Amino acid sequence: MSRKYLEDKIKDALVLASGNSAKAQKLVIQWALSDAKLLQQLCKPHLNGITAHAVGRVMTQMDRDDEPLPEEPVSMDLGPSSFGKSLLGAMSGQDTAQFGHESAAPRHKRKQASQQHINAIHKIARKIPKSDDNY
Repeated sequence: MSRKYLEDKIKDALVLASGNSAKAQKLVIQWALSDAKLLQQLCKPHLNGITAHAVGRVMTQMDRDDEPLPEEPVSMDLGPSSFGKSLLGAMSGQDTAQFGHESAAPRHKRKQASQQHINAIHKIARKIPKSDDNY
């Protein structure tokens, strides 16, 4: 199908809107609601993305519908003193998730420097003159 029809309609909208792209977009949308051919040519290049979005949205809704909601709220049975202690303990732990890094990989121990790296550092250190004048 030729895209000439779509291009002609967009040019007409731009002429009617005196070159204002926002007004031209509104005109094209209005026309597309009553013109199936225009709507089809506008949407065709984006149909895969539109369909993927719609299917994903429905699947997410179906997953939410499958989860049973509890009849009544579940009590945590924490007294005022134990609640604060447990909260502070959770926040001060070494493996506590940090904001923005919750899904980040766990920290690894530092690797030992390679011999090549050590040799390079020693060469650099020898080139720097050792004088007490610098302090």
